[in-house]
Formats: sequence, C-alpha cells, structure tokens
Amino acid sequence: MNRLLGFTLIEMLITISLLSLVLATGSFTYLQLTNRWDRQIDNFELEAANARLIFQVDSLIDGVIPYIVRDEELKPSMFFVGGKYNLLAVSTNGLATGHTEVFRLTVSKLDNGSFELIYQSIPLKEITLSRIDQEIDFTNKLILAKGYEGINFLYFGWDKVSHKVARSNSFQPNWHEQYFGSNSDMIPLKITTLFNRHKSLGEYQITSVLDKHSNEWFRYYIQSEI
Repeated sequence: MNRLLGFTLIEMLITISLLSLVLATGSFTYLQLTNRWDRQIDNFELEAANARLIFQVDSLIDGVIPYIVRDEELKPSMFFVGGKYNLLAVSTNGLATGHTEVFRLTVSKLDNGSFELIYQSIPLKEITLSRIDQEIDFTNKLILAKGYEGINFLYFGWDKVSHKVARSNSFQPNWHEQYFGSNSDMIPLKITTLFNRHKSLGEYQITSVLDKHSNEWFRYYIQSEI
C-alpha cells in the first residue's frame, strides 16, 4: 500500500537526475544563444561603425577643393599636401561644422601596434590661409577610426599640369603615394583611403573623385588679383 503513495528512493534519484539534465541542457543552450547574440551585436556594431567611417571619409574628401595660396617665393601655389599617412587640404564638407574647413588627416600608430585615423580642422572663415608653409592652429579634433592594422592614402593624378595640357599619350595620370599641389599645380583626380582590418575581416577602400579641372582655378585667382 505504501508503494502506491509515493516514490521510491531510486525513482526520486532518477527524477532528480532527469531534471538536472534538462536544466543543464537548457543552461548550455541559453549560453550558446547568448554568445551567438553577443557576437551578432558586436558584428552589427562593427559594421555600423565602418559604414559611418566610410560616409565621413568619403564626404570629407569628396568636398576637397582647389585652393590657391602663395609659396615661399610668393608665387601662386595649390594648397594640397598628400602623404601616405597624412593629408592636408581644404574641404567644403568639414566634419566638425559641416562647412568649409582647412583639415588634416593623420594616421597614428598606437602602443599596441594598431593604427588610428585622426581628423583636425579649423573653419576656413576663422583663418587667413595665404601661404603654403603657414602654421595652422587647428581648433577641432576627432578620432575617426582606431584599432586597424593599417591605414594609408593613395593619389591618382597628373605629375604636372603641363602633362595634362599637352594632350599627349606620352603623359597619363597615375597612382602616387605622395601628391603635392605645389609641384603639380593641381589637386589629384582621385584619392583612395585604404583600411586594413584583422586578417579575418580583410581590407576595404574608399575612392573619392575630385575636380578634374582644378588647374583652371589659377586663372580665376590671377583675374581676382588684377
């Protein structure tokens, strides 16, 4: 009679074991789902940050304009200094104000070996930009990207404006790791920014197209001086 009123010790142990197994399985499944969800969130945040970076850099460089200043000999010179790891120019799409800014992009190496992209700027209306070698006190600073294995710039353009106006097949625009407006009397036709992420993520690039007739700004500058 007592057998019908409850569980035996063996039955109770079996029941407890089954419940423990169910709980363990549920906990493991929950942990796996949580980890997967966390990874998806991390990937989403990473891609969102990359999309924002692409928009900012492309917008900034798309807005780069020919700007004429004076060189050391006081001759008209194009204000554009492009290096593999830095870029100094004027853009109508400044990131700090949304208006025309003199800006500098700098790739800086961090202590952990990764790289960051720094943006510095000052509104053009707050500075008298007149010399190619002038010291600029930037008033704005933004960290656009960090944690990359490599960041660098490439420039596609004519070596000299005389090569462009020659209209000869002997001269063609090509890619450069450095591009100086003071040498070419132009700004480049294109600028590519390369971002190298972790090997598993690969690299991506942003190519911005600029004014292909930038040399004509010298004519406007000279006319305004007359």
